[in-house]
Amino acid sequence: MRRWGILAGSIGGVELSGLVEQTSTGAEQKATDLTGSRTTWQHPWELVERDSLLKKLRDITINSDNQNTRPKLQQSTTVKTVDAESGQILLEDGTQDEADVIVAADGINV
Repeated sequence: MRRWGILAGSIGGVELSGLVEQTSTGAEQKATDLTGSRTTWQHPWELVERDSLLKKLRDITINSDNQNTRPKLQQSTTVKTVDAESGQILLEDGTQDEADVIVAADGINV
């Protein structure tokens, strides 16, 4: 997403330094330190509110003049299959697409 100019901090996001999983009673079940993730991954783990990210993606798809780098935004569709290895996606209406990054939310059914 950074190639599209999306920086988490610019839309209210934060860098995650750790993740704690808790039981239903609040007891810590698992803690994961994410501060070392930059040694493995090119960019840090970041958390962004869904609405802020969707608005930014919409803005980029509408305002970008470069067809080669402009992300495609497909809304109100049902996903039939996803091949994560090849980056291919098939929608229920028969539409097929291929991408480096596929973001799906709000009831994805695969």
